[in-house]
Amino acid sequence: MSSRTFLSSALAVMLLTATATQALPAKQAKTCSWVGLPDLAHISEANPDVNGGIDTYSFDVSREAGSGTKTVANDLLVNFFYDIGAHPTCSLAFNFEQTELVPDASGDTHISIFNTDYTDTDHFSDGFTWNTAPAKGSLVGSVQFPVNETFGEKVVGQVDCAANTFRVATKSLTKIGEVSFGERYNWGLRLYAC
Repeated sequence: MSSRTFLSSALAVMLLTATATQALPAKQAKTCSWVGLPDLAHISEANPDVNGGIDTYSFDVSREAGSGTKTVANDLLVNFFYDIGAHPTCSLAFNFEQTELVPDASGDTHISIFNTDYTDTDHFSDGFTWNTAPAKGSLVGSVQFPVNETFGEKVVGQVDCAANTFRVATKSLTKIGEVSFGERYNWGLRLYAC
């Protein structure tokens, strides 16, 4: 075997290994343990000083028409307040496999989830306003919700298990759209400890 053939074979093996590694997160949520329902804090760019409250049910992210050609965002802060322990990696996923529920999605249905620098291990202590909410950090991943279709499961990305608070927003800063559903024990946004 020539050195060129050996290098080509070695490169092919490395590429196959990299591809297989990249494919793991999509299956990983099924083999990991579910952490629990998150706390959800609603914030609105249209009412930047209003505390939108906290609940564990109403997942709602949108971008709507503002004045003139401007659009305004309604983001969501998501906090998984559980003590996850010594797990090195967690997967963040939307899972609707146990239901025929169709999430309410209209317009541009691409949403993105970002890390934040906020940590809280005992629920959100207070709600937030647009002006006091933790800023978007690094992107965890983006998902497009189908309109009028069942959803199944989609892994958003892998995260450090110590990072328990995320900001969810529409992917576009200009297109109008909304994704909403009621979180339940058997469907919704999930954090899986691996």
